[in-house]
Amino acid sequence: MISSVRCLLTYVFFPFIAPTIGIFSGVGPLVGSVVSLIAMLSIGLSMRRFWSSRHPHRWTYTILGGTMFIFLVYLLIADLASLI
Repeated sequence: MISSVRCLLTYVFFPFIAPTIGIFSGVGPLVGSVVSLIAMLSIGLSMRRFWSSRHPHRWTYTILGGTMFIFLVYLLIADLASLI
């Protein structure tokens, strides 16, 4: 759920809809940073849950979640660089 909201905000709402209706001009990197941090926290918590339950697909999720975490770190760095 959090990932889908993050993707909708990041790739649909902020680049296309918000500028069209004239809101959120210039706050995209700030909101993107907050959303990325929330998504990173969610990934970390879900990985912890998978590992503590000894889920049979925990390695698959670790690889997928780890990859998404790395992409989110990149996006967070890009957002923070644009704020500075």
